[in-house]
Amino acid sequence: MELKFKAWYGARLVEAALTTEVAESSYGQPVLVIGGEAFSPMEAALSGISLAGGDEKVRKALAKAGYQLREEPWGLRLKRLRLERGITQVDMAEKLGITQSRVSALESRDTPPRDSVLLRRIEKIFGK
Repeated sequence: MELKFKAWYGARLVEAALTTEVAESSYGQPVLVIGGEAFSPMEAALSGISLAGGDEKVRKALAKAGYQLREEPWGLRLKRLRLERGITQVDMAEKLGITQSRVSALESRDTPPRDSVLLRRIEKIFGK
């Protein structure tokens, strides 16, 4: 069994897998693997790994295996959407009428900004 998905490991968007094909010590139980490193449910929680996106199938499989990954913070979601569309921070800044450093700051936030005009511009870029 192997279920592949994207996760945030620190500020890096990485390929992750929930698999029974790695780690002999898992005794047939699914284990979370990122970059060849296996994480127990406790290690994953302490490492600050968060699920990228909201795939319900992945969330249920992780919960069944004992993993409770953090929700994707707002800023990392913004970064993921930008990266998936191949937009640089500079390009996004130009589209939003702000500086690149402000885009970087937005991607570091856990919650959206209060600026409703900026939020509408972001939604327009990503079609949400």
